Parts: sequence; structure tokens; C-alpha cells
Amino acid sequence: MRIRNYLVVLLLLASMGLTLTAQAGVAWESSLEAALSRSKAENKPLLITMHTSTEIACKRMLSNIYTDPDVVAKLRDFVVLPTCVDRHTEVMKMIAGKEEPVSFMFKTVSCKTLMKNERDVRDRFFDKTEVKVPNHIFVGSDGEIFMKKIYELKKKAFLDLLDRALVHYGAKVVDGMDASTQKLFKRVRKGNVKDKEAAVKAILEFENERKTETLYMTIQGLKKEEDRGICIRAMGSDAFSHASATAIKWLSDRSVFIKNCAVVTLEEMKAADATDPLLYLFEHTKKKNKELRKDILRALGPCGAGEPKVKDLLFSHTENKKEIMRLAAYMSLGYFLDEKDVQDKLSERWQKDAKGVAPRTAILFAYMTSKNAELIPQVNALVEGEKNHQLVMLAGFAKQAMRGQKKAGGGGKGGKGGGKGAWRRMRKALAPLYTKDKIVRNQIKRWR
Repeated sequence: MRIRNYLVVLLLLASMGLTLTAQAGVAWESSLEAALSRSKAENKPLLITMHTSTEIACKRMLSNIYTDPDVVAKLRDFVVLPTCVDRHTEVMKMIAGKEEPVSFMFKTVSCKTLMKNERDVRDRFFDKTEVKVPNHIFVGSDGEIFMKKIYELKKKAFLDLLDRALVHYGAKVVDGMDASTQKLFKRVRKGNVKDKEAAVKAILEFENERKTETLYMTIQGLKKEEDRGICIRAMGSDAFSHASATAIKWLSDRSVFIKNCAVVTLEEMKAADATDPLLYLFEHTKKKNKELRKDILRALGPCGAGEPKVKDLLFSHTENKKEIMRLAAYMSLGYFLDEKDVQDKLSERWQKDAKGVAPRTAILFAYMTSKNAELIPQVNALVEGEKNHQLVMLAGFAKQAMRGQKKAGGGGKGGKGGGKGAWRRMRKALAPLYTKDKIVRNQIKRWR
């Protein structure tokens, strides 16, 4: 099965993907010719993986490494061609509705295909008959080898090898670009924080798929996780929603920090194609990882607006005993406030969370997000008799947003005030929602 990006949904379904299909295993290509053609068409490096059925190191890698979910996910950045020099045991498997004999080691490719791939690779790339295995050969979209690695590799070493291959491949692609673009990629690799952020944004502004894919490979190749996070977060804007399929890839990263950066970036992109990947990630993220789960709920509002399955999940978490989860659910329900049951639910929760400033702040934030002036009477009803001046003030800001007014007004008891002072008051009123975030939203950075 051919898959362009990672996780839960096939590219055919949503111009992206997530590792719902990680269990399906590596998407082995069927022939050298097809692999080279796909590598060129999709701007992906080709990995030729060479084995024999009698070498124990090959058996270990194929059974332990190439089946690992992290490796399977990473290999979706490559076109992967398998080879094997010898005929070996085959098993019957249903492929495209038909029972076919396949290699017991490769699961979806026959021995005949593997042996032909072996001959074709030798004929094209080697001038002698002996090839040591396991062998990992990386070929660019130009059809030329740019990196090799022989012998067995453990999981970490193999993943590191794949990352290095992406870096080398990205560098090859960049070499073919104009000088100014090459400088931007150099700033992504070697610049300081501001350089990296500015360069990432400049590259995305091209809205060029090849450059965006090359940017992904460049970011993947950065050695420091912190640098990768900086670049991913620089993508966080609805102006860069065209790059959402690239950001979705990081949802299957090994690092929880990188996943979290991607979630917040997708939230800021308002990436509708991220809805299913985010739901999948939420389902498969342990409950103890509250920060990531909270951010997924926050992202599902702008990404999954109008989706019944998203609303159902958010509804279920309005009753969560953990305040951090309730707040996230309240905030995201702002994208569903045109529905009567959502209005009733937030009104009910306003009463039940009467002792908490943060939960009520989140509910007012939801109304602010809705930008629906018809709901202003509901905001008035919520804050009627409210003694907390900060909440009354925030209700005023919410009503201004719902009316479509861009300038922050007073919103307090007198409804007066404006300018920088009003913005400061609004930021202070919203502080309970953001002060403990580990991944800071770009809007909050601008406010600060």
C-alpha cells in the first residue's frame, strides 16, 4: 500500500496520513524501475535494503527493526526497495483480494520479485558480484547513490541513519535551487533562533511543495531537538496551512516534545486535514501525559470544527475531573457554539465551575472564538451578577470580538478604555489559560 505521509488516515483520504497504518508494515516497492520513478515523482530518497535469507543479521533486522512502529513511520519518508539473493520459504497471503505467495521475511513481496530486484540493483549500481549484507543503499531522485551503510544496525542507529540520509538528500535538493533559497536553508541549519524562525517562514511563503518537503527533511536533520521544535513552531500560522501535511508527519515522532510542537502548530494552522490524525494521537496518548492530551483537545476545536466526532469527544471532557482537560474542552467548543446543545452545556458548566476563575475564563474564551453576535445575550446572562471584575472585563472583550470589533475596548463595569492598556487587561484576563503551557502559542509570544 502506498502512503505519502504518516499516521491514521491514508493520503487518499486526507492529503496526509498518520500511523494508523504503522501496523501494516513497510510499504515495499515492487521493482527498481517503479522505485526510481516514484522517488523522482514524490521527491523522496530511495532506500535499497539488501538481504539474504540465510544471514542471521538480516533475519534480526527484518523481524525486529523493519517491523518496529517508529521505523515503519520513519520509512514513510522514503521509497523502500527490498532485495534478497536467494529463494526461501514463502507463505500465502491475501493481496488485493487474491491469494499470493510472499516471502516469509518481507510479507508482501514474493521471492521471485526479491531476486529480480537483487539482479537489477547489482546490474545498475555494482561492478562486482559480491555484496555484503545487510546493506542499506540510499539513492537520490536523480538515480545516483549518495550514501551507503553495511551491516546490522540496532533501532536507534538505524533511525539515526535514516535521519542522516534525509539531511544528505535535502542538501542535494537544495544544491539545485537558486542562491537566495540556498541561503534560507543554510539559516535553518546553522542560524540562531531568530534566523531559523525567519528562514522557515520565508521558505513556506513560496508555497512550493518541493521546497516544503525539503524543509521537512532539513528540519529532521537538525541534531538538537530544541532546534527542531523552534522550526516546527515557526510554521504555526493559518497563513501556512498549505504545509499542514508536513506538520502532520511530526505527530508520529519519537519525541513527545516534537509531537506537542506539531499539535500546537496544527492548532494555529487550523488544519482541517489534521482532525483524524489528532483524534488518533489522542486515543493513543497515555492519560498521564496530560500536557499533550490537553493540547490535542485545544487543537481539535479549530481543526475539527463541525465534526460530530470531535464535538462528542469535547463534550465527554467537559466533565473531566482534571481542570486542565475541562478548560481545553471548553475552549474548543467555541467552534461549535452555533449548536444549541453546546450553548446549554457551557451554560451548565458555568454554574458547576462557579468557584473557578480559569474554567469560566475558558468558557468566555469560547464565546469570543465563536464571533457570533447573536450569542451576546447569553454572555450577558452568564456574567449577570458576577463579582469577579476580571471575568466581567473579559466578557466585554468577548462581546467586542463577537461583534467583529478589532480594537480591544474596556469591557469592565463601565465598558470604557482602549489602546495598549486595554490589550494589557485582556492579556491579564486570559492569563489563566496560557501561563502554564509548555508549548507557548505564537500569539502569546507576540503579546509578551
